[in-house]
Amino acid sequence: MNADNQKLIQILSGNITAEYIFKQQQYIINIIPEIKPMIGMQQNNPNHCYTVWEHTVYSIISVTDNIILRLTMLFHDIAKPYCYTQDENGIGHFYGHPKYSSDIATQVLKRLEFDNTILDIVCKLIFYHDAQIPSKAVSVKRWLNKLGEEHFKMLIAVKKADIKAQSHSVQQQKLEQLKKLEQKLTEVIQKSHCFSKKDLAITGYDLIQLGIPQGKEIGRILTLLVYHINQNHIQNEKQQLLQTVKNIYFHNHNI
Repeated sequence: MNADNQKLIQILSGNITAEYIFKQQQYIINIIPEIKPMIGMQQNNPNHCYTVWEHTVYSIISVTDNIILRLTMLFHDIAKPYCYTQDENGIGHFYGHPKYSSDIATQVLKRLEFDNTILDIVCKLIFYHDAQIPSKAVSVKRWLNKLGEEHFKMLIAVKKADIKAQSHSVQQQKLEQLKKLEQKLTEVIQKSHCFSKKDLAITGYDLIQLGIPQGKEIGRILTLLVYHINQNHIQNEKQQLLQTVKNIYFHNHNI
């Protein structure tokens, strides 16, 4: 077992405080030197009242004791020092930092020998942490299809922690918008539960039984069914789905 891996998990676990993390700062830098440029870096942006590292620390303590969430917050802005630009008004911006932060996190987590499951989820959450998600059913369904229910809820938790570590003047409005997204998510889940192929009332085996050859076409048809269920064109009911597949595959009918 990688000793640095275990030390980092130990630092990030439990009922930790910002003061505790600041005291562990040098240990963290020794394990992850890529963090050092964040220390003391001003953001020069009205959304932020803390340095990049301070913002990171306050975001870490704003999520529950879950190593995936805490690793996500630790790395979510790690590329900001490399993405910093200023506009004509002197306002700081960090264009593209979610992708580059995800790339750095991938390298570090591999070096620290985290398992692929943790690595994949953490880097996915970092990549999407700044994504704009309208609180509309169609958008929520699209993201549920992309991430799945569990990881979409994690993304919302990441967004909430990110906001709580920003300037107090912007927190209320952003948290209210996020609350609307959470409410829409609850509403969508209560009304429907088909956000990926595994949620369908039929499987690839059912399609093979219909006479469709095993291969990529099976996956394409199942993905198409998920899309049309979420567009309210059809219901997630086995016989209706099978009939729909017959229509589109054997008779070239549109849904």
